Amino acid sequence: MPFTATYMKGRGNYLCLHRFESFRETATSGTLHLFGESAAQIFLPIIEEWSKQTETGDRAEIADLPEDLPFWGEIAATSENCIGSECPRYNDCFVTRMRSRAAESNLVIVNHHLLCADAAVRQSAYGEVIPECHYAIVDEAHQLEDVATQYFGVSVSNYRFDELARDAERLIAAGAAGDKAAELRDALDRARERAHDFFRNVGSNLPLRAQQAAENRVRVTSKTLEPFYEDAALLMGALDLLAATAALIKTPPPNPEKPQETLKTDLSGLANRAGELRDELRFILQAGERDYVYFVETRGRGVFLRAAPIDVSNILRDVLFDRMKATVLTSATLTV
Repeated sequence: MPFTATYMKGRGNYLCLHRFESFRETATSGTLHLFGESAAQIFLPIIEEWSKQTETGDRAEIADLPEDLPFWGEIAATSENCIGSECPRYNDCFVTRMRSRAAESNLVIVNHHLLCADAAVRQSAYGEVIPECHYAIVDEAHQLEDVATQYFGVSVSNYRFDELARDAERLIAAGAAGDKAAELRDALDRARERAHDFFRNVGSNLPLRAQQAAENRVRVTSKTLEPFYEDAALLMGALDLLAATAALIKTPPPNPEKPQETLKTDLSGLANRAGELRDELRFILQAGERDYVYFVETRGRGVFLRAAPIDVSNILRDVLFDRMKATVLTSATLTV
């Protein structure tokens, strides 16, 4: 029986043309040292040449690209940074083209992580990747519960704040803020300082088990988080200010190298991300939802505050099983 098939990877595997152009433009503005100058000098030209030839945008096509390339997160097509159909490169986007290929295929192959990540962002207008399907076969289905728990929870970390700050820095360097650059810079500096204080205090003062280990995780409640409320309030206020400042910059200055609408859209995305971080931080700190378990995790330099759903059965029913005409779960070790 002849059929067509498309293998889809997570969005982070694909190059975002819009973010790559922005990163390349500001790479010489003094921000390059944040990602390792030697790595950028070696691999930026390689990625640029490849971006003009590749049909898929899948980083796996570059054989010598390190797994831990410092700046790949800055140029990847992740859902958090995606501005959807408003993006000036939307029609050329590798994720858009991958989705089109998948929509025309009889069979679409994904892993558990992409299945759950896609379902988790389907509430947004442009976050989903997997096209509408009517039948699903989930292999190794005994792993589905743990993966779903990861993706349908809430997570806030110092890494997310660092990424937000770097994107804001690039927008300022690109002239997006115009005569409001000083205001945006002040709001950004305040948010960065508050985030640094908050995560440093959480990471150093919570009674994490086995402090000498590389990874630590400890359960928290609203009571154990109370000592950090003041720092958190200052951080949420700084995020409010950053979101409002970015949102109020109405018209970027004329820039022949970069269309005004693109800059405006990037600023709007920055404001939305700051607001989402504020709301998710508030949700975790309240630690009041009985259907979630709350914990703090440290991993290397990272401090992560997480809220994970205790029971994902209703979530999986809503986002997966009820959407399908039929679902097959297979596993050699599947339990009730």
